[in-house]
Amino acid sequence: MNEALAKIHFPDDVEEPLDLYNEKLFRVKQFYFQRNPIPKVTQQKIKELKDLDAAFELRFPQLNPNRAYTPVADVVFSKFFSTDYKILQHAQTIFKGRVATCQHALDLFQYLEDWYNLEVDFARTYGHFYEEDDLTTVQLTQNEDVMLINQRLAANAYFNLHADYQWNKNDIALELQDVLKRCAKFIVLHKRLFN
Repeated sequence: MNEALAKIHFPDDVEEPLDLYNEKLFRVKQFYFQRNPIPKVTQQKIKELKDLDAAFELRFPQLNPNRAYTPVADVVFSKFFSTDYKILQHAQTIFKGRVATCQHALDLFQYLEDWYNLEVDFARTYGHFYEEDDLTTVQLTQNEDVMLINQRLAANAYFNLHADYQWNKNDIALELQDVLKRCAKFIVLHKRLFN
């Protein structure tokens, strides 16, 4: 980051740099209040946060906000779908809370990266049931209806089976198939981004 790039984020005429910093931070937070991390967008937001922090540090080192990152406990999936889906939902709620109260760009970057890695772990566990050709209509930008998924899980003991079991896709409710397809699409996009 050089002075010219830093001025793009924080021009010379900015009267309240900390307010502008918090406003830019809030925009990223607001984005994640409404959706879960997806590969390309999350990596872009993480880069923006790193650039924001570097620009603020360069332009206003005396104003640098306090960091308060506290790691979220490691999440271990059981490989039983209904249990893991609840674990994922609980962890997502924790991450959303941390993102909401975060006051520093590097803390927010770390929470988003941790949250993204959680989504990758879940998707790797359950994303192998569909081939890439089956995923053309799957959109990661729309979150599933969690209440409906939980109802389907409660009504379908079949989903207490282990992740390595060969499920018959025709026996699975469409909403649950959508979750599995989203996992598969997530992993496809993640691999494209990092391979």
